Amino acid sequence: MKTQTKTKWRIVFDASLDDPGMPSLNDTLEAGPNLLVDIVDCLLTFRMHGFALTCDGKQAFLQLILHEKNKGFTKFLWYKLEFDSSGTPYFTDEITVYRFTCLPFGLTSSPFLLCASSRELAMNHI
Repeated sequence: MKTQTKTKWRIVFDASLDDPGMPSLNDTLEAGPNLLVDIVDCLLTFRMHGFALTCDGKQAFLQLILHEKNKGFTKFLWYKLEFDSSGTPYFTDEITVYRFTCLPFGLTSSPFLLCASSRELAMNHI
């Protein structure tokens, strides 16, 4: 891992992780219907018209802001890592609580929320 300040990080939220006897976050979320278009239908429709609209979905999940009341469900703990005199890493008792402000990768409902939001924006603004 690079130790410079310009290192980019991509945090992936493992919402399927659970404690014994307790449901995971993904277990409690509704996945929603599949809104993705069948690829064959997409290709046939694409060829029928004189113009087409495409977009790049790079970092699309990160463009969707979570509602304030839902941000608490995407909390995670960050344990401070230090090194002893021999260079061996260890976790300290210092824990910082973070929460996502945008839609994280790894939630069962993330693909549906992205698709539904994109569809809504396209219908209302194109």
